[in-house]
Order: sequence, then structure tokens, then C-alpha cells
Amino acid sequence: SMVVEMTLQPEGSMDVNVTVGEKGYQKHFEKLPAIFPTDEGTLAFFQAVDSVTLQDGTKVPRIEQSVRHITATINKPMRVARDYCNSLSIAPTSKTTSVAVISLKNSSLQRGQDFINQLLEMYNRNTNNDKNE
Repeated sequence: SMVVEMTLQPEGSMDVNVTVGEKGYQKHFEKLPAIFPTDEGTLAFFQAVDSVTLQDGTKVPRIEQSVRHITATINKPMRVARDYCNSLSIAPTSKTTSVAVISLKNSSLQRGQDFINQLLEMYNRNTNNDKNE
């Protein structure tokens, strides 16, 4: 996996440390957007303006006053897919029903729910496509 540690300064500059196994990369960017090529792939950094919603519903830009530290981990997609398959359980509720219980072991309840909901949406879409062929 690739670990990307970012330190964003309030004035817009950013320091990036990337670690992949034993390899490390460091770079300083005066402003975003920025591109960071590494041997493992190219990273692109963009800044979305944070906003705060006021009571009347209007959004105003939030001016960041402090240094922000953000860490992101990038994993290989096939490894993530395999890990999800190993964490997923699908079983019939009984031998005489077509109803199944789907569960997923995940450290984030919301992420687990989102994954199962997306999985069911794709299953239903594929089932409808198969019926229409």
C-alpha cells in the first residue's frame, strides 16, 4: 500500500510525504493543483473549497486558520476487492426460501452499509439486464 501524508498550510502550500514499502518520496508545493510523479504512479492533488452552511441555507467559504494534517492510504484495487470478498457473507435464511442474509465485517458501519447497498444495486441492475436480453 501507499501512504500519503499531507500537511496543508493556511496560505495554500502543501508538503507531501509518500511511503511505499521501504521507498519514500517528499515534495513541497507552493499551491494546488499539483502533480507528483513517483515510480509507483502519479498523484494529483486538488483543493476543494470547504464551505460552512449558515442557518438560512447559504454556503460561505470556510477560511482555514490552522495547519491541516491529512493521511491517505492507497491500496491495490484487486487486493481491496479480495479483502471485501473475504469479509462478505451471504447465506439463505432457510433451505426453502430465496431470501438471503448479507453481512460484511468492516471497521466502519457506514462504509459497510454503503458497500452492501451498492452491491445490491449492481446485483439488481445485472438481474434486470439479464431478463431484458
